[in-house]
Amino acid sequence: MIDNHSSKRNINLVIGLGKSGFWAAKYLRSINKRVIVWESKDGIEFLERKTALEELNIIVSLNKEFVFEEIQPFLKEIESVVVSPSIPYDHITIIELKKKGIKVIGEINVAWEILKDTNWIGITGTNGKTTVTHLLSHILCDTGLYAPFAGNIGTPLCKYAHSKKHEKIDWVVAELSSYQIEISPEVKPNIGIWTTFTEDHLERHKTLENYFNIKKSLLEKSDFRIYNYDDKNLRNHYSSLSRGVWITTSFDKSNFIHCDYWIDDQAYIIESLSNYKQLPHRMETIYKNNDLEIINDSKATNFDSSIAGISSIEGQIIIIAGGRLKGNEYSEWIKVLKKKVKCVFLFGESSKVLKMALINEGFKKNIFEFSELKELLNFVFHYLQNNRVGTLLFSPSCSSFDQFKNYEERGDYFKKLISEKLKVNKSIFCSSIIS
Repeated sequence: MIDNHSSKRNINLVIGLGKSGFWAAKYLRSINKRVIVWESKDGIEFLERKTALEELNIIVSLNKEFVFEEIQPFLKEIESVVVSPSIPYDHITIIELKKKGIKVIGEINVAWEILKDTNWIGITGTNGKTTVTHLLSHILCDTGLYAPFAGNIGTPLCKYAHSKKHEKIDWVVAELSSYQIEISPEVKPNIGIWTTFTEDHLERHKTLENYFNIKKSLLEKSDFRIYNYDDKNLRNHYSSLSRGVWITTSFDKSNFIHCDYWIDDQAYIIESLSNYKQLPHRMETIYKNNDLEIINDSKATNFDSSIAGISSIEGQIIIIAGGRLKGNEYSEWIKVLKKKVKCVFLFGESSKVLKMALINEGFKKNIFEFSELKELLNFVFHYLQNNRVGTLLFSPSCSSFDQFKNYEERGDYFKKLISEKLKVNKSIFCSSIIS
């Protein structure tokens, strides 16, 4: 029960009981803060976390909406409100709290207070940031440093803050989404890396300019900045970005007058790279024989990411796409499909819109539309028995939120269905493909 008569600001209200909220609550309690947690949903996972936190004398409420009127009775006791990155920064309750002078922060801020004296690498970008984060962590660890990857990927930073392990960290390698950057202005990495920039998350940030400026703010706060010169949208903003190092993988150096470094096949870190294992759901090969490769690229949640994946493949491709549309800028995607894809299978909420877009923009090859993946794959395997194709690419090009809670769940479901299909159809399927 909350003591409404106390005038001391000592309550830290955590909104959201996902992994980051759970560890933020645990860490705050470990430094003797009073902690209350609200979660708008319920379910077994949340009940288990609720039980674990209540054992630490943390008050946890499930099915509790983030409403200002619910906070008002104990407003004078609140030290901070820690919000999930999924809550928009212009949420009406956040606006009201800030008007009252209440500190509204993210889990990253909470961890920053104890980890700010550690070396930080902050990595952001519309696409590619997870792979770069994971790869960079791997390279540093391979040289004997303790450089865990965290933030928007892997372990929440508050878990490290809660553990004595934080004292041994040489580098924090943090993937930082636009949502996290927006609510964590205090975070100032030693090194900032910007991988790519394309239109995304406009339902949250409203305009492309807002989205760009949020990403840009992380680099401006970094002591040392690294940009990807191969990304045309970043390159077009060369003059407006804070001074930093620009890197390309192009061998045509004469075209890159502003570029500082080139990466070639003589890079000394190639020993580190040779034992690097790719992350799941990012151009992940899940089956391969002499004639067919099946790739899971569930992380392709927008058209630009899908284009990058398709462009890296040689030979005949059939693609599986669909989900919840993030926008309607699919013209370039369709151009690539027209050049490289033999057949398109669509599923989910966007299937009808994408089918009409493909037809209207002159895609003349087969288009098949299904409501769900399971039904779709039944037909795909029948199609593969009668058509020679080099690659089956699962590249949704849309968010997963119409049928799944995230792209990982979507990718795992795809892999499960493929595994089941291969077990049932292996003798017929493989012999017909190989023959």
